[in-house]
Formats: sequence, C-alpha cells, structure tokens
Amino acid sequence: MFNVTVGRLRGLSILAVIALHYGQYLTLPFGVTIMGPAGNGYYGVTVFFVVSGFLITTNILKRNGALGAVALPDFYVRRAARILPLFLLFLVFLVAVSKSGVDGLAVPDDMSTLKMAWYALTFRFNVFVHWHEGYRVAAWLILWSLAIEEMFYLWYPLLCRGLAWRGLIVAALVSIIAYGPIYRATSSSLHFTPWDYFGCFDAIAMGAFVAIIFNRLQQFFTPVTRLLTRWGGATAMLLTYLFVSMQFHYAIGPFLMGVSAGLVIAASTFEPRRRLDPLSYLGRNSYELYLFHVSLIMIVRPLAPFVSAYPLVALAIYIAALIALSVLVRRYFSDPVHDRILDFAKSTKPGLLAKSGAS
Repeated sequence: MFNVTVGRLRGLSILAVIALHYGQYLTLPFGVTIMGPAGNGYYGVTVFFVVSGFLITTNILKRNGALGAVALPDFYVRRAARILPLFLLFLVFLVAVSKSGVDGLAVPDDMSTLKMAWYALTFRFNVFVHWHEGYRVAAWLILWSLAIEEMFYLWYPLLCRGLAWRGLIVAALVSIIAYGPIYRATSSSLHFTPWDYFGCFDAIAMGAFVAIIFNRLQQFFTPVTRLLTRWGGATAMLLTYLFVSMQFHYAIGPFLMGVSAGLVIAASTFEPRRRLDPLSYLGRNSYELYLFHVSLIMIVRPLAPFVSAYPLVALAIYIAALIALSVLVRRYFSDPVHDRILDFAKSTKPGLLAKSGAS
C-alpha cells in the first residue's frame, strides 16, 4: 500500500529546499530571489521531518502491533540499511573532493576534514555547524538535518520500549511537540536554534503522533470532512511558506508548517501502489536528491554567467541532471545495497527481522 499524499509532500519539500539553495548561489528564473518566499526552503526540511515521523511510526505499528512492542534489532537494522549506505557513499565523496579547490566542496585549510567526518558519523554535524563554522562548506552543511533525524531515531524506539503503554508514549510525544516552539523562542543561541536537536524534534514527533491516531481518525472522516481537512492543511502550508518568514519567525514558523502538514497527512489514505506522478516520483528519490543537490550546484557554479543569461534553461538542465543522478544512485546503489543488507541479516539470524511492513 502506498500513501500518494505523503509521496507528494516529499516531492514538494525537496523542491522547496532545492529552490532555497539554488537561489543562494545561482540565479532563479522569473526574478525570484531568496529574499521572498523561496528563502523559506527550511520549511521543506520541517515537512520532511513530519513525514519521516509518520512513516517510521506507521511501519513500527505494522510490524509489531504496538509501539511498546517494537523489536529493537529489527528497527535498527532496517534503519541502518536504509540510511547508512548512501550516507557513507556521500561522505566518501565529500572527503574525496575536500581538496579539489572547488568552492563549496573544498574544505578550507584551517578546518579538519577528518573532524568534520567524525561529527557527521556521530550525527552531530549540526553541532559542528554552530561551534566550528561548518556552514563555510556548503556541500557538507546539509548533513545537519540527517544528524537531527538519526539522533531522534537512536532513542525513539528505546523510549517506546521503556514507556511501553501507548498513553505514556503519546504524552511524551505531545510534550516534545509543545516544547519545540518554546525552546526556539527562549534559546539564547538564535542562529543555532533552528538547527538544534530540540529545535527540530517537535516536527518528527508531530508525524509520529499522527501515525498513532491515524487509524482511529479514519472512522470520523466523511468524504467532505476529509477533503476540507486535506485542503485546509495544504492551504495553511502554502500561507506559511509565502507569508511566515523563517528568518523572523523561526520559533512559530516550523510549528505552523508541521501542524499543517500533519493535517494533510491525517486526511490522507493508503492505496494500492500505482504509477507515480511527478511529485511522488521526486518524493521517492528525495533522499538522493537531498544529499547531492548542493554538491551539484557547487559543480555548476562556475557557469554562473550562463545561468544568469538563461536562468530558466539552466535550471531545467540542473534539475534534469540532478534527477538523473539521483535515480541512478538509488537504482544501482541505494536499493540493491539496502536489499542485500536485509537479506544478509535474515540469512545469518533468522527471525531477526519482522516479516510485515516495508523497511
């Protein structure tokens, strides 16, 4: 079963993130600049977090029946198989080009590539960005969000097992959701807050909360209320993106975007898998697109005069090249390695992995 709404949200999110970073270094068409709504691409990551929390929690429930019964080996093996292969490949690429001399890929002489890699491997690159000016190397900077997500999933199944009872788990998630905007509003580190763990955990918790109540909600939806909820949430997402500047409203902006995305997901449905529409197709390849999109911008950046002269043509070529690269990486590396890791785990220790649910 496939949730086409979630796939489309992923696709929209990666487009928002790409628009932000492309506009930072190159010329967007039609006079669009990051001084306007395109500068709110951070909200794309917020939606990614909500979707991630929803999907991960949904899969735990499918495989184990209850969050408190989550099988830890199954969870961690599947998570590692999905995230680590491409992450490690990308990290090898970053280290390999660290002395290339290409702006945005090359690591300055006063920074240690090995130190950066260590922070990335331990899911603390967001900390490195703050304390060691990690933002100076654009291609590495995107690793901050991976640090947030994986740190959450290191302790999330342990929290579920420890609390065991569904009511306590829901209470914990609601507490995290409530604390997020408070933390962002009161943190003394204004520049670091949106990239800090507790500055982002609330979005993942929102997705997890929606997943827990998802099946129960379905009995209350009529065709009309489902449509109103879905489009009401989508409208709120659009208004937040257009009018709630992340630069000035970083405390409440992610909260509004997260709640809006949660409403859209809550009113979504799972359907038999069918041919993907363009947005869902982007969503399916969103991990690869996210990791490589800034690196490709840095590689084509020397062509800035051409981009300025023909911004629409240049953007179309860039998007086509990025999609092609991402699809090839997923088809010939990410998916095959993921499947082999799971096959190896099943063959070496039968019963390690649950039989139901997608990884």
